Amino acid sequence: MSNSLRDQLIKAGLATEEHLKRARASDRRQHRQANQQKRAGGQKPQSEAARLAAEAAAREKAKAQALNRERQAEKERLAAEAQARDLVVKSEISRPPSDKDIAFNFTHGGKIKYIYVNPDLHKQLVAGKLAICRTRGRFRVVPVEVARKVQPIAPYVIAFLPDDKPAEDPDYADFPIPDDLMW
Repeated sequence: MSNSLRDQLIKAGLATEEHLKRARASDRRQHRQANQQKRAGGQKPQSEAARLAAEAAAREKAKAQALNRERQAEKERLAAEAQARDLVVKSEISRPPSDKDIAFNFTHGGKIKYIYVNPDLHKQLVAGKLAICRTRGRFRVVPVEVARKVQPIAPYVIAFLPDDKPAEDPDYADFPIPDDLMW
C-alpha cells in the first residue's frame, strides 16, 4: 500500500497501526518462504497444460534418441560392409589371362555365369578351396575363409561359395562325376 492510502485508512478508522504492522510482517514472511523454496529446488504444482507439455517433450526426446541409435547402427553396418568389400578386394587371387584359361561356370542371381581361370584355380574351385565374390562390378576369386568371414556381414557380395558337404544322391552313387567335366 502506498503511504497516502495508509494514512487515509488510519484517518478513516478502517485500519490501525497494528493492522499495518501485521500486514507488512505477513508479506515479508511469504516473500522469504518463496525465496527459500526457489533455493531448495521446490516447485509449485504444475498446471495440467505444463504437465502435458513436459510429457510431450519427454516423448519427443525419447523418439529423437531412438532415431539417433538407428542412424548410428546404420552407419556401423555400412562401415562393416565397406570393410568386408575391401577385404575381398585385398584377398583377391590374381589371375592373369593366358591361353590355357578354362571357364568355370556357376549360378549367380538365377543365371549361369562364368569366369575364366587357369587350370590350377579351376581345380581349387571345384575342390571347394576357393570362392567367388562380386565387388565393384567384377567377379573375384578369393579363399573360402575370406568368403566365410564376409558372408555374415555382406551376403550379397558372395557369388559362389561351395558347400561344406556336397549333397550325395544315393541314386547316383554308382555313377561318379568326373572332375574335368566341362559344361
